[in-house]
Amino acid sequence: MATVRQANVEQREIERQLDAQNHSERRRSVRVRLEQRLRNTESRHQSRLNPDYSVAEQERNTVERRRARLDPNYSAIQQARDTQGHRQARLDPEYRAAEQGRNTAGRRRARLDPNYSATQQARDTEGHRQARLDPEYRAAEQGRNTAGHRRTRLDSEYSIAEQARNTESRRQARLDLDYVGEEQERNTAGRLDPGTVAEEQERNTAGRRRARLDPDYVVEEQERNTAGRRRARPDPGTVAEEQELNTAGRRRARLDPDYIVEEQERNTAGRRRARLDPGTVAEEQERNTAGRRRARLDPDYVVEEQERNTAGRHRARLDPGYVAEEQERNTAGRRQARLNPNYSAAERERNAEQHRIRRNNPVTSAEERTTNTSQRRETRQQRRLREQQIRNMAEERLITFRGNSENRLEASRRQSQRNIAARADRTEEEREEARERERQRRRESATTVYKRKIKEGPTECCICCGGTWFPDKPFHAHLTIPILSKSI
Repeated sequence: MATVRQANVEQREIERQLDAQNHSERRRSVRVRLEQRLRNTESRHQSRLNPDYSVAEQERNTVERRRARLDPNYSAIQQARDTQGHRQARLDPEYRAAEQGRNTAGRRRARLDPNYSATQQARDTEGHRQARLDPEYRAAEQGRNTAGHRRTRLDSEYSIAEQARNTESRRQARLDLDYVGEEQERNTAGRLDPGTVAEEQERNTAGRRRARLDPDYVVEEQERNTAGRRRARPDPGTVAEEQELNTAGRRRARLDPDYIVEEQERNTAGRRRARLDPGTVAEEQERNTAGRRRARLDPDYVVEEQERNTAGRHRARLDPGYVAEEQERNTAGRRQARLNPNYSAAERERNAEQHRIRRNNPVTSAEERTTNTSQRRETRQQRRLREQQIRNMAEERLITFRGNSENRLEASRRQSQRNIAARADRTEEEREEARERERQRRRESATTVYKRKIKEGPTECCICCGGTWFPDKPFHAHLTIPILSKSI
């Protein structure tokens, strides 16, 4: 029977159709369908215990799927079905972890083959390039990568290893001049976005700040920067470009007052440390002197510098302490400089020339005369006030001194001794002249008193002579009588 069925193709096809019809009718029953599935599953499980059968089945399935996937509709439907199935399955954390472990192990084994690695890289690169044409996908990928890198870089060992790996990779890649040019163009194009530039600067600043907490890194960075600048600066174009770039960067940064204060403190601390070396101080002075000499060849720079210095001194001189310190410093400097005869002579000539120029100018001469007149007037007033104060103090001291009776007696005694000594030293002619002067003084005094008191009238009458008597003259009460009142 089996031979007849195998030989008769038409009979075999008819039986197949009958069996399919019978199976279709039977599968309408849920119980029959489940039993058949269980039976088929058990049969496949038993068959797959045979490695040859498993390999043959995989090859057969692979060939069937490859033929089926040539149909775009089938591929799209299968991808959608697989994607939906994987999405549902991956909601289970255990399945997701098992899948990740299985995929990782499979890729690790596959990547041992160099051909597979190269093919996979090319395929992945092309796929990423196509996907990154979508801005949303690119933004999502960047955010995902950034978050992943941020988590992994919390491990210091990973950060160090990543930096070393990246540095070595870039060093190898930059040996190719084409890569260097492409990298520069790419970096330049990326920095055209102000937001990207600001974000990059903040990220680099934060990274360098963390790295510079390590003193060894700071020393290594300084040596590396010094060596790089030493190699680049023999080229004048590089120096000019570097100066312009640094100037523009500092100009932007100095718009922030906090940055200015921080920069000033940092520069001050750096210069203070460097100036502990006398060689550095001398070299800095020579460099600054040469720079100012070159800059002052420009008249505009000279005018601007003078205005800037004048404004700075005006602000500083509002502080009395600074003014006093400046005067002391200038005085000491001039005193030291004037010990040199050449400097003194040059200074006198310079001052004489300046005075001559000012006096030849009518406006300046008028202002100088006005200033001198005011100063002299003020000086005279101050001198008068001082002299008056001295006189007042002397009078106060004299009044205080004379208020003491002992002092008066002592002064009178000393004056009497001086008078006696003076009279003893006189000749006869000098004594006669003194007596004559005394008589003349008494006559003048009596005449003056008479003229002053005559209009007041007499107050007493003398009994002996009946004459009048004035109040300033001494009299004896028992020899006078009161003048009768005019009313009597």
